[in-house]
Amino acid sequence: MRFRPDFRWRGVGLGTAGRAAGWTFGMIVITQLTILAQNNVASLAGRDDPSIAVLNVSWLLFMLPHSILALSVATPFFTRMSAAASAGDLGSFRADLSSSLRTILLLVVGGGAAVGAAAIPLAAFFSLDPNTVVGISSVLLAYLIGLVPFSAMFVLQRAFFALADTRTPFFIQLVQGSVAVGALGVVAFVIAPARPDLVGVAVAACTSVASVVQAIVLGVVLRRRLRGIDGRRVLVRLALFLAAAIVAILVGVGMLALLGGFSSGFAVADRFSAFVSIVLVGGTVLVVYALALIAARVPEARAGLSPLRRILGRRPR
Repeated sequence: MRFRPDFRWRGVGLGTAGRAAGWTFGMIVITQLTILAQNNVASLAGRDDPSIAVLNVSWLLFMLPHSILALSVATPFFTRMSAAASAGDLGSFRADLSSSLRTILLLVVGGGAAVGAAAIPLAAFFSLDPNTVVGISSVLLAYLIGLVPFSAMFVLQRAFFALADTRTPFFIQLVQGSVAVGALGVVAFVIAPARPDLVGVAVAACTSVASVVQAIVLGVVLRRRLRGIDGRRVLVRLALFLAAAIVAILVGVGMLALLGGFSSGFAVADRFSAFVSIVLVGGTVLVVYALALIAARVPEARAGLSPLRRILGRRPR
């Protein structure tokens, strides 16, 4: 089936590069304003509370699976989707979108599971202070709740960009920013006065909630525009990925307990032991996750190894 992309959908012209750049710049502005609001709310935890620093470190850790896995996979798919949109090939466009979502979600769910299970030694690698370890690991887990929608949102945005539409993602970004600011308002006026120690976790949770809303709105709008995005298959696969991740996390947490992660033992004794624990716990989670997917005969499991091998510098067979 072939179609003609509506590059002037709702007044967006393909040749108006300046206007497209303006919508993109607007998205950047909204993102920066949201970050400013987050920092201002985080500062309500108190003058001596390291909430902003904890948020920054936790965000960097949160971005690891997305940056390493999602970005490397999304780039070639974006090129293919752009070519399909230019050729008016709706079938290929939807197939590439579905394939990119399933592949990226397979990888980021596994990566997120590994990071989540190793959250305590990861925090200890940056600071050996017990309070800071608890703070970083708690905030990191709150961020990880939004990892799947965050990566899905990244792919869905690129689908709009492949259709030469930056106007629609701008307005959806505006919705996301509004949700984030509204949630941060609740943190500022309800949580901060009563429990300032929970401000950092609450701010991270606001980011996750906003990512969920943005991913859902992007998916609904894109589905209507393309008359389907293979959503049922993507959601079924995601359920399988999450089930495998739960099994892997349970095994990884058991490994962490053996390493003394919950009793001030080896896992948090010093930076070297923290690093060793990260490798052991994270590696265990990844192995169990892969084995669970293979045992369940998930079709994307074999395909997902190909980009991972390229990342690791190995040639797929």
